Amino acid sequence: MCGKETLIIDDGCLLIDNMRKNDYSMDELMEQLREKDIFNIDEISYAMIESGGTLSVLKKPEYAGVTRKDLDIQTTKAHLPVVIMTCGKFQSNCRFNKDKFLKIAKENGYDDENKIFYASLSSKNNLFIQDYGGRHTILDLGDDYAS
Repeated sequence: MCGKETLIIDDGCLLIDNMRKNDYSMDELMEQLREKDIFNIDEISYAMIESGGTLSVLKKPEYAGVTRKDLDIQTTKAHLPVVIMTCGKFQSNCRFNKDKFLKIAKENGYDDENKIFYASLSSKNNLFIQDYGGRHTILDLGDDYAS
């Protein structure tokens, strides 16, 4: 139930004995690093095998991604996308006015609501609409999405 994580890279140095104790090969390490878009071991400060077998990595500061906070860029609170339609059915609990949505959809060439496969509103107020044929549209609604 409660496993123990194992450090395999410490301050940029491979801990070979810890890798051996866990029967963890360089091939496994490199594969899991590539899955994290890391191709060079010299980018890593620390890495550990978690109790479930996944690899956690802390990059060296010079290789870590730049954040909005680093650049002092203002952010807004994100929210999950609001699903408006799935499989031709309007989601009544979506807090988006159905008539308003259908008007927007029709203005953008989606004349039959039954042919809309999926529609959602992102946290940036972008309306995504896709029909069963794969045609999709992304509309920036700005602040004009209120129900």
